[in-house]
Amino acid sequence: MLDDGRHLPSKSVMFTVDDGFFDHHDVAARVFGEFGFTLNFFLITGFLDLKLWPWDDQVAYALHRAQPSKVQVKMPSGAIFPLDLLNNEINDVVYSLRSRLKKESQSELYDWLETELYPVLKVECPDEIPPEYKPMSWDNARTLRDLGHGVFPHTCTHRILSTLPIEQRQTEIEVSIKRVAAELRYAPEIFAYPTGRLSDYDEVDVEHLGKHGIKMAFNTVPGYVRAGQNCFELPRFSLPCDSDDFRQIVNGFEAFKMKLRGLAKPAA
Repeated sequence: MLDDGRHLPSKSVMFTVDDGFFDHHDVAARVFGEFGFTLNFFLITGFLDLKLWPWDDQVAYALHRAQPSKVQVKMPSGAIFPLDLLNNEINDVVYSLRSRLKKESQSELYDWLETELYPVLKVECPDEIPPEYKPMSWDNARTLRDLGHGVFPHTCTHRILSTLPIEQRQTEIEVSIKRVAAELRYAPEIFAYPTGRLSDYDEVDVEHLGKHGIKMAFNTVPGYVRAGQNCFELPRFSLPCDSDDFRQIVNGFEAFKMKLRGLAKPAA
């Protein structure tokens, strides 16, 4: 419909789930399936291959088990970043470190977790993915496809593309597409950017996606999909915790609020 420039039906809703955790298959798909809803899963292929587990979850895992209450962490850039677990809520500290890492080069991020973050927090780096963070299997992914759900690539390692050298960015895209194609026996045409802010990818990544058969890509910029949008920059609302906010999004009232906020902005 977007290719043809047609307007989407007014009551269209699509649900997407990123990363590929086991409970996405075991819980989310089962619940949605009971009500006849299709889900669209974006998989970190290195995660399903058991080569890694998402860096942002490792940050949370390590901080929740930290021994010292105050530490100075040497970031991948070499800058020193203070962590104060004594005077701040743990979730705030997790958020602050994740946010800082999103601004750093992520080329060697997984090595940095193992050689810097775990040691400075005096936490043992797990040899295997902890049970609470385990991924679905490729058999699970094939089952989802057989049940009518969408299953698509979400890079190999979930590192932010714009923080990587061009060769690594291309590898993240190419290998994840090839792994999904090989395991699920189809050519994927849809992709989701890790983290998904406008600063997390650029036209080079879009061009590379197109070269490898991708025709549609999703970011995480809040907004509705409308006719005429760039198919490689489709917005998504994050699932809110508040049920009233959820209803406002799905019934379109959020569009009215966004329009009002736009009208309220002062003229340049």
